[in-house]
Amino acid sequence: MTVFDSQCQCPCGQTHFSVLKAPKLRLYCHCEICQRVYQQPYSDFTVLPLSHVELPMDDIRFKKLRPPPYLQRGFCQHCDQPVAGIFTLMPGLKFAFIPSANYRAKKGLPESSGHLFYHRRRVPCDDNITKHHGYWRSEWAVTKAVLTHVMMQGRT
Repeated sequence: MTVFDSQCQCPCGQTHFSVLKAPKLRLYCHCEICQRVYQQPYSDFTVLPLSHVELPMDDIRFKKLRPPPYLQRGFCQHCDQPVAGIFTLMPGLKFAFIPSANYRAKKGLPESSGHLFYHRRRVPCDDNITKHHGYWRSEWAVTKAVLTHVMMQGRT
């Protein structure tokens, strides 16, 4: 059985936080916002119920980088690098988007379930992971994945 290391931190190591349960969903996002924020061809993140994350809110500065859907992206106050995003699907139903790089140990993280906004890719990804092209197809893919993987995780 894989033991999950729940300790996370921002890239500079100044903002520490814990994930209380191993995430069940991981995705790659090729949208232009993620490319700009992460300075990478795509972002690699996990999604889990916000109640499963203990974030040090005083160390995080939140920004909305685009209009709805309301994903607030949290950045470290010290290094201005991504710590965690918070997505409110509806009142009382919030999810955390944690960059996979912020987990101290990668052991126990799930494999990626898909590439989102693949039509915006900067480099091709030669893997067998599902690629979602187009805005609405990508939005539906992440919504469906959250509802199937993460909502079930919230019940356990």
